[in-house]
Amino acid sequence: MTKLLLSCLLLCCGFIVAAQQKIDTQKMQYVYTSKPNTIIYNDTLYQGAKQFKQLFINTHDPNIIHLYYAQQQNKIWGNVLSTLGSVGLIVGVQMAYGTNKSNVNTGWLLVGSGFVTAMGGGYLIALGKTQLQQATLLFNKRIAAKPYATIAPTQHGLGCVVHL
Repeated sequence: MTKLLLSCLLLCCGFIVAAQQKIDTQKMQYVYTSKPNTIIYNDTLYQGAKQFKQLFINTHDPNIIHLYYAQQQNKIWGNVLSTLGSVGLIVGVQMAYGTNKSNVNTGWLLVGSGFVTAMGGGYLIALGKTQLQQATLLFNKRIAAKPYATIAPTQHGLGCVVHL
């Protein structure tokens, strides 16, 4: 019975999970990767703060620029807090399980505070990724999504096609 239930669960998950991200060549796309953040726009791959800054500053849109700078601040502070939390966690475990029994309470305090600090840093990094995605969506809404018209062949001859 458990094998059948597990098989059904895995089958349902298989329908939900997608292996690849669809990329629309007409718009700016934020690619979901762990590191580095990546944006594809006009068949060009943008990675890193310098290239993002060039891309977003040239829009002269204050909301997009604000989202870019907020993403940068959250990424930097997230990395700092994650590093400090990891160090606090490691030092706290060494103190809690060390030979000196007078440092046990201090060690557990460091373990807890290190864990909370690392989780806060992870949250800020995730928030920064969300802000970068919001900047790309806002860019697509305001700048990339301009209507244009083309002439295309139809069944009855040539026709005018308006892309909105």
